[in-house]
Amino acid sequence: MRCSSRKFLIWIILMFLFVLISHLLISRELYLSILTITDILISKSHLNSQQNIQIGAPAFSAGMYMAGLHPGNRSFCKWYHDLPNALSYPASKVTWSPEIGEKSPYRVLPFVLRGTEERNKLPQVTFCTHATADQVYGIVELARRWEGPLSLAVFTPGLDAGIAVALLDRACRCEPEMYKVSIHLVFPVDHPPALGQIIQVEGDCSASDLQKRETERKQKGMIYPINVARNVARIQANTTRVLVTDIELLPSQKLASGFMKIVREKPPKNDVIFVVPIFEIESKVLPPSTKKELLLATKAGLAVYFHRFLCSHCQKFPGLTRWLIRPDPGKVKPLIITRREYPHHRWEPVFIGTQNDPFYAEEMSWEGRQDKMSQMFEMCLLNYRLIILDGAFLVHTPGIKRKIKIDAKKQAFLKSHEKKNAQIYQRIIKRLSKRYPINPIITMDILKNVSSAFWSTDVWLPPNITWDDIKPNSENKYTNFQHLIYPLPMALFLLIIRYALERYCFAPIGKSLGIKNTRTKKATPNEILEKAYTSKKIKHKQVLETDILALAKQLDWSERQVERWLRLRRTQDKPSTLTKFCENSWRCLYYTYSFIYGLIILWDKLWLWDINYCYYNYPYHPVSDDVWWYYMISMAFYWSLSFSQFFDVKRKDFWQMFIHHIATIILMCFSWIGNLTRIGSLVLLVHDCADIFLEAAKMAKYANYQKLCDCIFVIFTILWIITRIGLFPFWIIYSTSIKAPQIVPMFPAYYIFNFLLILLLLLHMIWTYLILKIAYNAFYAGQMEGDIRSSSSEDISDTSLDSTPLNNSTNYITKQNSRQKIH
Repeated sequence: MRCSSRKFLIWIILMFLFVLISHLLISRELYLSILTITDILISKSHLNSQQNIQIGAPAFSAGMYMAGLHPGNRSFCKWYHDLPNALSYPASKVTWSPEIGEKSPYRVLPFVLRGTEERNKLPQVTFCTHATADQVYGIVELARRWEGPLSLAVFTPGLDAGIAVALLDRACRCEPEMYKVSIHLVFPVDHPPALGQIIQVEGDCSASDLQKRETERKQKGMIYPINVARNVARIQANTTRVLVTDIELLPSQKLASGFMKIVREKPPKNDVIFVVPIFEIESKVLPPSTKKELLLATKAGLAVYFHRFLCSHCQKFPGLTRWLIRPDPGKVKPLIITRREYPHHRWEPVFIGTQNDPFYAEEMSWEGRQDKMSQMFEMCLLNYRLIILDGAFLVHTPGIKRKIKIDAKKQAFLKSHEKKNAQIYQRIIKRLSKRYPINPIITMDILKNVSSAFWSTDVWLPPNITWDDIKPNSENKYTNFQHLIYPLPMALFLLIIRYALERYCFAPIGKSLGIKNTRTKKATPNEILEKAYTSKKIKHKQVLETDILALAKQLDWSERQVERWLRLRRTQDKPSTLTKFCENSWRCLYYTYSFIYGLIILWDKLWLWDINYCYYNYPYHPVSDDVWWYYMISMAFYWSLSFSQFFDVKRKDFWQMFIHHIATIILMCFSWIGNLTRIGSLVLLVHDCADIFLEAAKMAKYANYQKLCDCIFVIFTILWIITRIGLFPFWIIYSTSIKAPQIVPMFPAYYIFNFLLILLLLLHMIWTYLILKIAYNAFYAGQMEGDIRSSSSEDISDTSLDSTPLNNSTNYITKQNSRQKIH
C-alpha cells in the first residue's frame, strides 16, 4: 500500500509540473506575441510622429546647423590674456581648484573669455558645464538654447589649449549667442596650457575640420578631472543659482526663464534643489526642444531616459512614469517633492541649485564613474529636498548610449579607476558621517524612506498608474489601505459573538445530542513531576524508560505510579468532546455564512461569469459595499482565529496554524492594497465551500453519528477535489497566469500575488494526496485508530492512550499520520 501511495504522490507532482511548465511556455508565446504587437504600434507611432520630429540623414553633431556658413570678421566674445592669437598670463591670475585648494594637482586660469554685452538682463541662473578640448564646440548648441549666462570650464593640458582656443574662436565668430559665455581653463600643474602651432584653416561654422583633432590628453592617457571642472564652472558663475551639467546635455526651451518665474513666485529654502529630468535620443533625430516633441519621440521608441541601457538606476528619477504620462504643461512647474531615497539611493540627478550647495569630490575622476555620489550623500545628510520639474528637461546628444564590448586593456584601465573611485567614496563617507552625525530628524527620514520604498507605485501598480489615479473619492470607491484597520475591532466583536453562541447555543445543542461535558480526573499535585511534565523532553516527546526510572527513584515511587500520574496529567489538559463540538460548530456556521453570502453578492457580478472582467479596466475597479463587507468580515474572522488560538484547545500544529492564519491575512491585505479584490473574492468563494463539510463531519463524529459523518466526509472529499484541484487551478490560476497578461500590463506586486496562488495550489495538491490516502485507508484497510482530524485542527486523540481499535471510515487518521496537516 505504501508503494501505491508513493506512486500516486509522484503522479500528482508530475501532473503539477506538467501544468506549470505548460503555463510558462504558453505565457512566453503570449509575451512574444505581445512584443510583436507593441513593435507594430511603435512603428505606427513613429510614422505619425515624423511630422513633428525632423529626422536628418547624418548623425547629430555640435554646430551642424551652421554647416555652409562662413565665420565673420567680428567676434561676439571678448578674449583676455592675448588670446586667441597668443597666450600670456601672469602667475597671479592662476588659482587653485575650489574644493581641495592649494594641494590640488590642478590649476585654473579663469575668464580667458567673457561675453561682450551686459548679462544682468538675462535670467539669473547660470548654465555651468565642462568639456575636454575636442568637446568644446558643444557650447554653440548650449548658447542657442540657454537664455541665461553660461560658464564653461575646459580641461586643457599642454597643447590641448590650442585646439580649444581655435574651436572657441570659430564659435565666437559664427554664433551671436556666444556673448553670454565665459570660459575658464583647467590644467595639471605639470602641463600648463600652450597654443603651439595650430594650423589656421578657414573652414565653415560647423567646425568639422577642428573637432576631429587628436588631443594630448588622449595621447598621454591622462584622466579627466571632471569634478574639478564642474566646481570651477560653478564657482566662477556670477549668479546665485546654477545648473551644473555636462556639455552634451541640451536644455529644453525657456528652461531658465521658466525656472526663475517659479523662484520669484515662491522663493525656495536653502536645502531645496530642482531636478531637471534627463533623456537621450537617437543620433539621427534632432534634439527636441519642448516636452511635446520629447513625448512623441519617447512614444515612437526614439528617446529614453538617460543611461537607460548603461546604468538604469543612475538617472531613473522618482515620478518618471507620472512625468511621461502628463502632457506638456507649456511652462516649467514642480511635479513632485521627493528625497534621494530607496529605490533611488544610487540616483545621480542633475539639478538647479545654489552656490551654497556641497562641492563635487575633486579626487574622483570621470573614468572611475559614479563621480557625483559623494555630493548626493552629503546632501542626504543635510536633509535636502528634491523638486522634480515638469515641462523642463535635458536631452543628451548624440545618440542613445548602449553597452559595447571594449578591449581588455581599456577594460583593465577603467576597472582600476573604478576601484580607486570606490575607495575614495568610502573615505568621503566616513569623513562626512563624522561631520554630520545622524540626528532624530534624519532617523525619521530613514523611516520615511522605507515607507516610500514599500509604497512605491513601481511595485504595487501597473505602468503609468499612480496612487492618485486610484484614490477613493465620492464618485469611485476604490480600495483604501487605511480600511485594513477595521478588521481588528471587528475580530473582537466576532469573538464576543462566538463566546455567546458557544455557551448559549452550541453547548445546549451538543448536550441534547448526547455529548457529555466530561471532566477528567486531575492528577495529584507534585512539583517534581509537574516540572518534568512541562519540560519539552517529557511533554512533547515519548517518555523514555530511563526518565521514568529516574523520576521513580527521586520520588520513591514505583514506575507504574509515575506512568499513571503522567497519563492523568496529559488527560487533564485535553478538552472535553463538548468543547471541541462547540468550536467546530462555530467554524461550520461561519464558513456556511461566508460561502452563502459570497455566492449571493457575487451572483450579479460580471467577473463571476466571465473571469476576464477581473482585469478589464484594471486597476479602476470601484469596490461595492457588499464586496467591502465580504473582505472585511473574512479578514476579521482570520484575525479572530489568530487571537483565539491562544485560548482555544491546544493543538499539535499550533504555530503552523498561527502562521497559516497570518499568511492568509497578509495575502488578503496584499490583494486589497493592489485593488485585486475581484479575483480575491473568487479565491475566497472557492476556498470556503469545502470547509463547511469538513467542520460538519467533525461535529457528526463528536455526536457519534457515524453514518452521517461518513456521508459528509465523502461530500467533503468530492467538493475539495472539485474546488481546490479543479476550479482553483484551471479557472482562477489559469486566468491569472494566461489571460491576465493579455489584458493588463504586468507589475511586481502581481507576480508576487500570482506566485502565492501557485504556491497555495501546490499545498492543495499535497493535502489532496493526504486526504485521498486517508480515504483509501479508511475504506479498504479496515482497522483504524485515533479520532477525526481536520484541515484546521490537530486535536490530541481521545483514544490514543487506550489504543482502542476502531472499525469505521471516519476514524481516518492513524497514529502514524497524527502529525500530518491536511488543509
